[in-house]
Amino acid sequence: MNVLADRIQSKTYNNNKLKFIFTTSIIIFGSLLIALSAKISLPLWPVSISMQSFAVLFLAMAFGPRIGVGAVLAYLAQAAMGFPVLSGTMSGLPVLLGPTAGYFLGFIVAAGFAGMMANKGHCVSWIKTFVIALLASFLILIPGALLLMPSMGIEDAFVLGIMPFLFGDLLKTLMLAVVIPLLHQSDK
Repeated sequence: MNVLADRIQSKTYNNNKLKFIFTTSIIIFGSLLIALSAKISLPLWPVSISMQSFAVLFLAMAFGPRIGVGAVLAYLAQAAMGFPVLSGTMSGLPVLLGPTAGYFLGFIVAAGFAGMMANKGHCVSWIKTFVIALLASFLILIPGALLLMPSMGIEDAFVLGIMPFLFGDLLKTLMLAVVIPLLHQSDK
């Protein structure tokens, strides 16, 4: 019981219906946080730089893999249905399956990984949290670049699909390394 959601539920909710409502509420609010973070972006081609990866990793590391992955899936469902939740002005299934598809896939993988590490208690020190967040960032970038390769080649996929994100991801990783351990230590 190392993530915030489990600690809140164990102290507050003895009823399974209330636990379900709590978890579902956090997932919905998490998906909205991801949508809001998408609007904080620097438009580049082929993929914008945004705060989405920070929101995805924050949710997973604070609340665990179930809520982290659930929030990402809810966010992607909203985008697929055409809600204006993506960083650009367009939305819908064709946009999800475009140049950003690999990054969205990476969100799911990274949320699962970071959430599992948090569940195992590895996010209580800033160093471990930094390493986990850095690895999770690469779990977002690598599928993103891999799915760009067929349309632009290996070199351009690396130069356009990974390089522009490295400095921003380093800053987001540092922010997570400060915030997440504080969350996990605040209730002990």
